Parts: sequence; C-alpha cells; structure tokens
Amino acid sequence: MFTFFVEGIVYFDMRFIFISAGILLVWFNVQAQISKKQNLLDSIPSFTLTFTQYNHAERLHKGTLKYVVTDTSLNVIRIPFFEGEEETIFLKPLSKLTKSIALLSATNLDTLKSYYDNKCVMITSGDEYTLTFETKRSSKSIRLHHYYLKRIEDIIALINKSLPKKFKIYYVSREAEQDCDI
Repeated sequence: MFTFFVEGIVYFDMRFIFISAGILLVWFNVQAQISKKQNLLDSIPSFTLTFTQYNHAERLHKGTLKYVVTDTSLNVIRIPFFEGEEETIFLKPLSKLTKSIALLSATNLDTLKSYYDNKCVMITSGDEYTLTFETKRSSKSIRLHHYYLKRIEDIIALINKSLPKKFKIYYVSREAEQDCDI
C-alpha cells in the first residue's frame, strides 16, 4: 500500500514519491525533446524545388515531366507538347524531415551558372533539364542541355527516393561526353 493513515494524517510511502517524481521527470524531458525537435523543423523555411525534363526526340508524344517538391508534397506533372492541360500523374505528401533533406540538397546552388550546354550534342537533340529552387528570400534557376553535374545528380537522387520506379528521373550519366570542341 502506498498510503496509510495514522491519527487522521495521511502518510505516503517514500517509494511512491520517488517513483512518481521519476516518472514526472522522464515525461517532462520527453516533452522538452519533442518541443525542441518541432521548433527546429518549424524553423526551416518553405520552399519550392521544380525539376523539369524532356528529350527532344520524345517530346512530341511524351511531353515534358515536371517534378515539384515543396515543404509538404511531391508532385509529378505531365505537360503535353501540343494541346491539353497539365496532368498530375503522381502526388505524395512529404514529412518535415523530407523537407529538411530537400532544403539541404539545394544549398549552394547559387554557386552554379544558370546555363550549361553540352557541345557534343546538337541543340535540337538530347535531354533538357531545368532546376529551379525558390524560397521567400531567393530564387535560382539552372538549365542544362544534356549536361552532367554532380550537384544536380545528388538532388535528383534525393527526389528519386520518394518516387516509384515508373516516375523516377533519369539523368544524363557522368560518362556522357560533354567537352567537345566545335
């Protein structure tokens, strides 16, 4: 028994007091850790990362694919070449942890040029990519004509982790020749 009465006074067993105090300390510590983690995640600003891709030879019948990653979702949108409206073909809510990973992946994009051209591939051939990263404070857009950059590959790898196989982004490989002299 945790309590007992002696002459009308209630006495508590010391074990009960120590156990109760220990449980309260653990509970307050857990609540403090949850609050710290939530505050850290909430401090990450909202963003939009858009990646578009198309192949010149396939664009007429496949259109353009646009991947839009925000702090809350990942959308894959098909844009037809001729008539028709954009069609969302995949939608997935994202956690705040994914938000922070995507935000970290887009750091230092401002050090990249806005256009990269592979002179080994005719301008009317090959794959076209555009990456745009926007926050409330800044915006950066990078266009690549059949051009490989490790930084872009890393961002694509993070996006692909949240996509089923049929919607994965296929980026030009690092082995693609791109330093031709014209």
